[in-house]
Amino acid sequence: MESVQARTIRRGGIVLHVENLDSVANKEAEVATKVEVQTALENTFNQIATIAIGKGDIAKKIFNRKYIKIGWKMSKIKERVEITSNDGNTTTSTLSFVASKDDDGKYLSCRAENKVMSTEGLENGWKLEIHYTPEAEIILGTNLNPDAIREGTDVYFDCIMNAQPSVYKVEWRQNGKVLHHNVASGIIVSDQSLVLQGVSRSTAGNYTCVGYNTEGDGESRPFYLNVMYAPTCRPNQMKVYGVAKQEMAKITCQVEANPPDVQFRWTFNNSADSVDVAAAHIAKSGTSSQVSYTPMTELDYGTLLCYASNRIGHQRIPCVFHIIAAGKVRYMYMC
Repeated sequence: MESVQARTIRRGGIVLHVENLDSVANKEAEVATKVEVQTALENTFNQIATIAIGKGDIAKKIFNRKYIKIGWKMSKIKERVEITSNDGNTTTSTLSFVASKDDDGKYLSCRAENKVMSTEGLENGWKLEIHYTPEAEIILGTNLNPDAIREGTDVYFDCIMNAQPSVYKVEWRQNGKVLHHNVASGIIVSDQSLVLQGVSRSTAGNYTCVGYNTEGDGESRPFYLNVMYAPTCRPNQMKVYGVAKQEMAKITCQVEANPPDVQFRWTFNNSADSVDVAAAHIAKSGTSSQVSYTPMTELDYGTLLCYASNRIGHQRIPCVFHIIAAGKVRYMYMC
């Protein structure tokens, strides 16, 4: 918040006093303008420059001298209190109001008239400049559908700022972590824009932008970036099963997918053939599928392949499970 510098003009006083409700030091600007009792008002008001006060501050304006009628004018003043007092030598009018950002750019004027003279009154006014912390809003690029962003898509955001004074810095965050310009990683930060090249599932998350000015900082509401992708195998699954002849084994296949509505297909491969597993032997639950498999002969030992698909696409690399005769290896992980 900037104070209006004190000025001294012949004959009198106009005082602007700003009190900060947030316990910031009070500021005062004074312009002297005396009006002699029972003499005509002289046009000695001096135009004051733009008044800068903080959002939520109280602005006061005081005019001095006896026999003066004072009136105030500004559109839609909120929480307005106007007090006029007379101590015998001085008539003082004080206008108090709580400033909001909506008052920015409004014109506040005060008119003084000498009640015992027929001369025309005098009026002076000021354009208000209300300072407030930035208000930020993050928006997705106009050509992008937030419900149809797939892996490999280039995504860009814009940050819309409303601030007084203007912001001197804009910061971008993913899940609360500051993003830095890094072309090699596909992150391009340019003033109030953010570009993410070739997004992947790790790019998904909550994005915000933060604006900084001399009044403080303001962060936007988070924008959740949803990145969709075709199924892939979930890591750390059992890959090798030791099964005896005529023994039923239940092999579980788990995938990661977005959206998670997936369909499964199983095939069996051995040295001689490749066949699809009958649907009667396959169960599904969410992003997991389980096949019931019973080897009957030596030819029934081999490899089971699990494929999943969703509306984004088909799984490119299947989940592989090796079925071997019991006694060689009962259970093995991550092979």
